[in-house]
Amino acid sequence: MWGSLSTSAPNAGAATQVLGFNRDIGITPGHTWTFTTAFTLDGVNILLQEQLTGTNTGSKMSQSMTAGNATTGFQDTASSKTINFTGASGAEYALTWNLTLDGKVYYSIQYTVSLVKPAY
Repeated sequence: MWGSLSTSAPNAGAATQVLGFNRDIGITPGHTWTFTTAFTLDGVNILLQEQLTGTNTGSKMSQSMTAGNATTGFQDTASSKTINFTGASGAEYALTWNLTLDGKVYYSIQYTVSLVKPAY
């Protein structure tokens, strides 16, 4: 499963889930897929990517997020990550990924964007 969860920007002090992804559907051994979602928020280009390689016992997953010049690069980790960035208006944002665990294996990811400090 891969899909957009929202197309609106967050309000002050709120977070908006923008993308959901589940690694359990349609992945076959020996193939690699890269899913890319791109959008612009407050003049900053955002790039969200997930990469899956099918194995005989499941899949290997890594993810990457970029906001302007800041990037995590692809990482194979179950830990949450955050990138902070400033929009063209001067507002400050946080872009975060969170992974859902099933036992010791993470199987889905959600990206959230938060308005940390509004532009005044």
